[in-house]
Amino acid sequence: DFKGYEQSFEEMQREILRQLDPSYLKTVSMTTLYDTVFEVQTPLIDGLLQRGTYLFVGSPKVGKSFMMAQLAYHISTGTPLWEYKVRKATVLYFALEDDYPRLQKRLFQMFGAKETGNLYFATECKTVNGGLDYDVVARLKALADSYKVSMLIVHHTRKQKSEDIFDMISGTNGLMGAADGAFVLSKDKRTSNNATLDVAGRDQQDMKIHLVR
Repeated sequence: DFKGYEQSFEEMQREILRQLDPSYLKTVSMTTLYDTVFEVQTPLIDGLLQRGTYLFVGSPKVGKSFMMAQLAYHISTGTPLWEYKVRKATVLYFALEDDYPRLQKRLFQMFGAKETGNLYFATECKTVNGGLDYDVVARLKALADSYKVSMLIVHHTRKQKSEDIFDMISGTNGLMGAADGAFVLSKDKRTSNNATLDVAGRDQQDMKIHLVR
């Protein structure tokens, strides 16, 4: 009836006003949590790359660009990577330190004439003022989560050594807290053909993958 409708509308108004209060704290009961059906997010690469925002970190000239190209190509074609199952998806690669001739040369060296229409490149875009920090990564994560995609942010390590490889991420405390996880690519020597990829994340089992070029 109209009275019941009016009462429901007033309750909805009160709830909206309550949520607009800066001190409002949204909570959910365990019962509601158990009764809620959440959409299952399938990984892009089984056991390696989940949906979300991840840092991909390494020192200069360690091979980050080649690794990004390899990940981008395998995802855009759905080709298995190191025996990990890959789900085919469209990839946008921001190669902001490259130009198109350099990209063409690198991709041809890596994959020959086997091109894919699912891989897009951009070598220019607006930059983030002040560099990469917690707030920037948090905003990028919110963007990735809203579109339910995976985002890899290429970053650098600091010069100081550490027993924990993830402590070598420049700005570790803030960046690791904002992202869903991180990949750290390292070599004992820059000229070595052997590399190690350390992986850690909220929905990702900690891993150490040994790579040979």
